[in-house]
Amino acid sequence: MICYTKLKFAVLCTIFSIFSIFSILYSNSSFAGKLTFSVTPDKTYASSDPKHWSIPTSNYLIDKNSQLTLTDANGRLLNAEFHVVLLWPHENDTKFIRSFSVLTNERLTNKPLTLTWSTSINGNLQENPGIMVNYHANLTANWLSHSFTTPMLPLEENIKNSWFDNAYIHYGKFFETPETNIKYKFSLDKPSIWLYDRAYSFYLLYLKTGDLFWKQAGHSAASFYKSKVTEDGFFSLKPNDLKYANSQGLLFDYIFYPEASTRKVIDKIFKMTETWPTQIKKEGFWTERHHSIALTTAITQWSITHDPIVKHRIEAFVRSTLKYISIPYNHNCLKHSYLAHEGKSLERGFLNDL
Repeated sequence: MICYTKLKFAVLCTIFSIFSIFSILYSNSSFAGKLTFSVTPDKTYASSDPKHWSIPTSNYLIDKNSQLTLTDANGRLLNAEFHVVLLWPHENDTKFIRSFSVLTNERLTNKPLTLTWSTSINGNLQENPGIMVNYHANLTANWLSHSFTTPMLPLEENIKNSWFDNAYIHYGKFFETPETNIKYKFSLDKPSIWLYDRAYSFYLLYLKTGDLFWKQAGHSAASFYKSKVTEDGFFSLKPNDLKYANSQGLLFDYIFYPEASTRKVIDKIFKMTETWPTQIKKEGFWTERHHSIALTTAITQWSITHDPIVKHRIEAFVRSTLKYISIPYNHNCLKHSYLAHEGKSLERGFLNDL
């Protein structure tokens, strides 16, 4: 029997990934602007200097050649450095900032801070300094939700589907610290709780709410997961199982905590899933879940490297998916056949059903 819950999840992931690609490739607008925010020290790190935090931005907003400035509440210009963390991938030219970091030794007593940017021939954005992030920028849900690949509705604006957001938060809190849940206590070393991308799920809640609790939960989950990825790209708690290849959460973790080790793990995961074919099989092992995971890891890799070869692989996944769901008897649904997963022969499957 096909597990329809997994089927729906995989189909949604695949369709969402395809939509994300087109959003990246074909959006356009650019302007100068400003952002007002405050910062909070990360209690995990004792040292406070230099102060370093990362800010995500929506596509086509800040050009990599922009001139950035930081001022305090009194309008005083602060001495700060601005560093490119990640650029938005693009079909022809990667030039817009997806994430940048701010580095300063200034005393930030007059809050809030104001960041301004404008396109300039002589931009002042530098390369990633490789210094640990030890501060949080307190950003609104509206800003954060628009920094996602496909802009989302912040929690407070999503009235129509508030039931979903409320349930999302409820279950997020339930699973955030499973070892402390008295009735359903289980260890983070339990493989099944990593069968979905925990870090990604928490980071989505952060983008929708602006609550630092979810950002920290995402970072914690990403750090744990990253520590369990083997040299050949598999998840050590469930070796040789592609279903546990979760890289979207690592991408967001890199956006907020730009560590070189995260890029290396993303690369390992992609190379492991690269062996999964882009074509859909009717016989021989194949599931829509594996298909969507291999597509997602390719999108993450492209988001980091902007490698055209990886982009070609993404396009091959998209073509095979669209071709399959366009066949009349597939009813616009990506699904695996019995012979591609559960059984070795139709006769055995018939006997098992009996």
